[in-house]
Amino acid sequence: MKIGICAPSTPFTREDAARVSALAATSHPGAELYFHDQCFAEAGHFAGSDDERRDAFVALANDPGFDAVWFVRGGYGACRIAEDAVAALKPAASDKIYMGYSDAGNLLGALYRAGIGRQFQRDCARRRQRHIRRRKSAAFGGWIGDDLGRNRPIGGQILHQIRHAAHCGQGHARLWMHLFHAGQ
Repeated sequence: MKIGICAPSTPFTREDAARVSALAATSHPGAELYFHDQCFAEAGHFAGSDDERRDAFVALANDPGFDAVWFVRGGYGACRIAEDAVAALKPAASDKIYMGYSDAGNLLGALYRAGIGRQFQRDCARRRQRHIRRRKSAAFGGWIGDDLGRNRPIGGQILHQIRHAAHCGQGHARLWMHLFHAGQ
């Protein structure tokens, strides 16, 4: 499985990318991770400008050589590009798996609403790396590969996400509600 990784929100470091790649090589040798250079860009607290983040996501999603697109981190920036990014997707984007975490759910929700690919609300690379380091384990669990089929896609999680957002007072609760109703 070839996984393209982009940063629709906040940046990643090359050192962290190397660590995540090493862990994946050990625990999932069939997975090939490709970190788009945009992951390492910085514009304020974002991983590049809105255009750079959108273009990187669109390039990976539209590339038929990738089986999945993984959002390297969560963060506010994903909601700023979601609508334009989804509008720029081509048919090759429909066959992919999309994985994100936290506020990257805005982009996952937009994909779900448009009927593009299969979306999974999963740990981002940064969170997964911290989790693995704490446990001193190279086992990634079920974030890629054959395990994806057992995870609930975003459609099955959407009400939980709405309730969680409302409970935490997070501003994207209305967005989730809008995407859920529009996608039905």
